[in-house]
Amino acid sequence: MIKLYKVIDYIESNLFLDISLNEIAKELNYSKYYLSREFNTKIGMSIPDYIITRRFTEAILHIKSTDDSISDTAFKCGFNSSSYFIKKFKSKFGITPKVYLKKNVYLNLLRRVQGSVK
Repeated sequence: MIKLYKVIDYIESNLFLDISLNEIAKELNYSKYYLSREFNTKIGMSIPDYIITRRFTEAILHIKSTDDSISDTAFKCGFNSSSYFIKKFKSKFGITPKVYLKKNVYLNLLRRVQGSVK
């Protein structure tokens, strides 16, 4: 049985770095297939989806609380380019970050998963 809190701790500690399922599995001594299946079962999404959704959440919170540009925010939150960030943001939420800032739209964010998940 995986210790989910260790997986979440590792992801959250490295959230803005380029981490992969392989790296997480190796670091925590799990098979990537087992880790992926267990995470998906317990959290309800894949590890890559969790990572990108958490990055978007942090980016949105950052954009709303600072005067940083969308480009600066994208890089600070682990995206390799602002164009990739904008493209993925629009794909996920149906609007661009700029439109989000102007229109105060509700977006479903994902905070860090806490405690033990069964």
